[in-house]
Amino acid sequence: TDGDPREARSENVLELREPISGMLATGAYGSYSGREWKKVMFPIDLSHDGETREVTAELTAIGGLTRALLPKLIHGAIIPERVKAIIAGGVEVALEPEINALGEASVAVPTGAERISYSQTIEEVPTLPPPVSTKEYEKFKKRYEKQFGAGIGESVAELSDELDFFVRTLEGMEPMEKLEAIEAFVREVGYYDFDNGEVRSEKQGLSLSENLSYMQTRMRELKRREGKNISTHKKYAGVCSDFAKLTTALLREAGFVSGVIKGFQVAPGEKTVTTKSAHGVAFALWPSGVEKSTMIVLDGTPSGSTPEEEALLTSQRAPALSERKKISLEKRAESAEDGKKKLAELEALLKNLDEE
Repeated sequence: TDGDPREARSENVLELREPISGMLATGAYGSYSGREWKKVMFPIDLSHDGETREVTAELTAIGGLTRALLPKLIHGAIIPERVKAIIAGGVEVALEPEINALGEASVAVPTGAERISYSQTIEEVPTLPPPVSTKEYEKFKKRYEKQFGAGIGESVAELSDELDFFVRTLEGMEPMEKLEAIEAFVREVGYYDFDNGEVRSEKQGLSLSENLSYMQTRMRELKRREGKNISTHKKYAGVCSDFAKLTTALLREAGFVSGVIKGFQVAPGEKTVTTKSAHGVAFALWPSGVEKSTMIVLDGTPSGSTPEEEALLTSQRAPALSERKKISLEKRAESAEDGKKKLAELEALLKNLDEE
């Protein structure tokens, strides 16, 4: 939800035993009812193609809860038998998580529990799904809308002429190219409002269309206040939740099944996750296999205006899709090369064996 970047107060949420980086999601929302996002239980493919490892976390912010969500990496898979409550004296009590079609897990918090320990399987190097053609994606979208309702793909906001024009420039691009262009565009026209605390109350309860309009109004106000310190191409001021909404609005106009994800962005090397790590991103649903889909994360959070701001935002922003795509291709190439070397070693070994 809408936050205050300068708020000093911060509370611990969970502790990681092994450092990871990425978005620890607490909820994915695929339907917008005018002022509120709701879940749609489409089946998500959480199978892993590459090398995996297990990571363990302890959820510490459970005081007063009767039920707790287990934040996990978007493509991570909770291991049911590794979910436990830690009660007084360090005694462990096995818990049975409820895992929905989105892969999200929650547990009942037993009386006296001090924290909850759980593990998930993650890919060492997350891979991106292969590109699909426009025709293939349209077929996928129609099937999902028929199965889960048109609400997962219909427009969610009225766009300004400028945004509408941008969406029209995407015509003729392949779906994956459109995703990269939308994320890059939002980062380009967005301005991170470090003084968002000043206007939090004014933004409460706005519809998505009203929110996008307010972002423009706020940008004009900041330009008047700070003048030449803000680039002229910056048009929309806000924080991560605002840019997640703007990104999703553009995704919907461009024909994507999409929505928003809430959670915590973990910086590389960090083991303690706090409320200051709270983050929001957009996602586009992508075909995976015959009956399932996967989520492609798009983070429209822009760059900072100063080196100090950029350093802060880099730790709170997911890498761009274009960057993740490049890393994925490089890792796939490395994996293929390793495979060739291992095959050559096996062939050499076989040549030295006798017939028996």
